[in-house]
Amino acid sequence: MLPFHEQTDSEFMPQISRYSDEHVEQLLTELANVLEKHKAPTDLSLMVLGNMVTNLINTSVAPAQRTAIARSFAQALQSSISDDSAH
Repeated sequence: MLPFHEQTDSEFMPQISRYSDEHVEQLLTELANVLEKHKAPTDLSLMVLGNMVTNLINTSVAPAQRTAIARSFAQALQSSISDDSAH
């Protein structure tokens, strides 16, 4: 599951919470499979996913809300990052 799926203190996360964990997992698996199929290294994967997020915000969110959604998304992402150096 996406680590930030459980966040509740942002405007962005309540939109995700209406989807089942199974649906989220299915989409995550399919996206990961596409990146793996193309043997995309981490930097390319992050670039593509970042571009996808930007495109979704720019095409699906009202202009007045874009900055707040982007900020909420970035905060959720940062809070989901582990400081574990095992990777």
